[in-house]
Amino acid sequence: MGEEKLADSRLKFIDVARSFAIIFMLEGHFISLTYEDYFVVHESIKADGTSGYFFLDFWHGLRSYTAPLFFTITGLVLGYLLLGHKGEPFWKQKRVSKGWKRGLMIIGWGYVLQLNLKYYFKSGEIGDNINTFHVLQCIGTGLLVLIALYGIHHIFKKVKFSLILFIAGITVFALYPVFKSFGGVPVPHGAPLFIQNMIYKHDAGYGAVFTIFPNMGFILFGASIGALLREYSKYIKKVWFPAALIIGCLLIILLIRVVTTYLAHQTHTQYEFIGGLWLYKRMVYILIFIGVLMYAEQFIKFKGRFFVQMGQNTLNIYILHCILLYGSLFGYGIKSWYNKNPERGEPLSFGEAAFGAVMFILFFGLITHFRVQIKNVVLYVPRKIAPYAKDVVLYIPRKVFPKLKED
Repeated sequence: MGEEKLADSRLKFIDVARSFAIIFMLEGHFISLTYEDYFVVHESIKADGTSGYFFLDFWHGLRSYTAPLFFTITGLVLGYLLLGHKGEPFWKQKRVSKGWKRGLMIIGWGYVLQLNLKYYFKSGEIGDNINTFHVLQCIGTGLLVLIALYGIHHIFKKVKFSLILFIAGITVFALYPVFKSFGGVPVPHGAPLFIQNMIYKHDAGYGAVFTIFPNMGFILFGASIGALLREYSKYIKKVWFPAALIIGCLLIILLIRVVTTYLAHQTHTQYEFIGGLWLYKRMVYILIFIGVLMYAEQFIKFKGRFFVQMGQNTLNIYILHCILLYGSLFGYGIKSWYNKNPERGEPLSFGEAAFGAVMFILFFGLITHFRVQIKNVVLYVPRKIAPYAKDVVLYIPRKVFPKLKED
């Protein structure tokens, strides 16, 4: 997630994939927050496998792929970009320097968005929400892990970066059912809550949402695909390449499923290896989606600037949507009126919620397209008064130190 713009035209399909992901996120979050029967539909699908309505089942299923797609594409971008400066010293590489700084920034934004100033001024407390490990924290941590694994690749240069990432992804997916077998008990035992929330979704405390296990596995698998694209970049424009890449990955996933199932039946361990196979099912559909976009780029010139620009500004969109929709940071948002609370606002029918979601998406499309003009308008007054403000701030120092030089 972020504003990495790929100069290589051969990877424009990545911005298209990110645009789809951010749009799925916007409509999914808006509808789930405002639709009056969302929880009824969710529980019905969870219990019976269907809500009784094909369209709602399809929409609900599509929504479950939003976060995995985001994580996968995020990893793909950085995995591809890291190998672009392979011949340079590790710490002098632009992507290494930019990557770890961006990772820390994204983690920081994640925790900032969990602040609630309204609650703080009302109660004098920060609240347990600050301990939440959410999407941005997972992505930021994932970027730091990718940088660390790239450092390992720099030491063991003969081992392909894509292979290191692939093994790491399998490890994360394989450990997920191990942690799940603990029965909701947070680990490590005795660690601070915000650390426990990073590991996996447990039953104690508040805030284990998009945890490292299993979600970072999608980031690592995505980075492995990105590294493969860089390692075999001379073949990307070949008609056969997307099919070969996706079929190869699918065969590997099939092999993992077979081996995992065999081990589950042969070892009779305390936990089920097979409990994490749904993660590979997610990867199968994401891989197919990526392959379709790769082929589409070969035959179609991706236009629609509104659409593609949304994929290039996902971090900004995510931050603003959290503030507007959930009231992050300030405590006031759409959630304040449509939180299934009749006293504040009547919940919407599915048609009304869907229409609102379309308007919500168009709003972000417009502000993304006109972001430069909006920035200039917002900063117009500060830029005008900045020179005078600087003179005021430096008035006394200049009087005391006449020879003070300005920067």
